[in-house]
Amino acid sequence: ADHRPEKVVFPNTGTTYDPEYIRGKRIVAFAGIARPDVFHRTLMEMGAEVVYFEGYGDHHPFTIGEIAGLDDKKRQMGADCLLTTEKDWWRLGMQADQWEDMGFLQIEFSLIDGKESLFELIRDRVRKRRVI
Repeated sequence: ADHRPEKVVFPNTGTTYDPEYIRGKRIVAFAGIARPDVFHRTLMEMGAEVVYFEGYGDHHPFTIGEIAGLDDKKRQMGADCLLTTEKDWWRLGMQADQWEDMGFLQIEFSLIDGKESLFELIRDRVRKRRVI
């Protein structure tokens, strides 16, 4: 599969930007995914100035205190916004509603080589489950 940044979304203000929006922006970012360093690297490759980054383990149960601490870092460092992954944004749930300038990077995934083989494998597994 291939992935590429698709949008920068700030749900609390209802604003969405093209990925170029973060070029040159001072960002505080965090991620609770299997490889948070990949998210950090993606932001930097997009031209963001990541002034602070916090990586957590996959499925980290974020607390309001942790997010408030990251928001404090954003203010202390004069960052433009607080960014996370789309997965982490949705996992935060109602906690995320408190921070107007917190958003997420939406990634578009696409299968490249062998996608028909992958779909055939899935169809085959589904058929086998129906027979059992």
